[in-house]
Amino acid sequence: MATNITPPVFQATNTNGTAAAGFFLYTYVAGSDTPIATYQDYLAGSLNTNPIVLDIYGMCKVWITAATKLVLKDLDGVIVFTADNLQAQTADIFDSNGKYLIKFTTAANAVNYLTMMNAATGSGPVIAADGIDVNIPITIASKATGKVILGSATSSGVQLLGNQPLLDDASNELLKFSKTASAINEITKQVVCF
Repeated sequence: MATNITPPVFQATNTNGTAAAGFFLYTYVAGSDTPIATYQDYLAGSLNTNPIVLDIYGMCKVWITAATKLVLKDLDGVIVFTADNLQAQTADIFDSNGKYLIKFTTAANAVNYLTMMNAATGSGPVIAADGIDVNIPITIASKATGKVILGSATSSGVQLLGNQPLLDDASNELLKFSKTASAINEITKQVVCF
């Protein structure tokens, strides 16, 4: 699907305020002079020409599917304006350079999802599983053989909110924790290299 530059149509005027009829709207990959496809409809089914020639009202339909740069030129080929790094509306979140911060993918017939909640002073934000199902796990996965890292170098620990065990891939207990009120001792494992 695509994002409209400005609903319902893109429109430009001449310096005297009249319609920019016949002006040329060039579309490029953001931050470059590499031409990029744009579309006349939301479903990205009808391709625009590049450049797009504005109609007698100085209008055209422009739907984009990626970060885009627009360059409007008058009838003599003089640049009237440039607008760069226009972002397509997607569920994805980008940084100020147009690079992914968070990329979302979909599952067919999805009924479960994540909720994110902010927090007041003294509490931390929450990422939680939600949806139609009753017991919904959350999976945190690395790419390929990358590690899953919890906490940070300065964190004071990784806290279990209950006495949950660590399970293997068949849900069998590998390690079970239980707490003692006012505990003062713990198990410390030291790695020794020979």
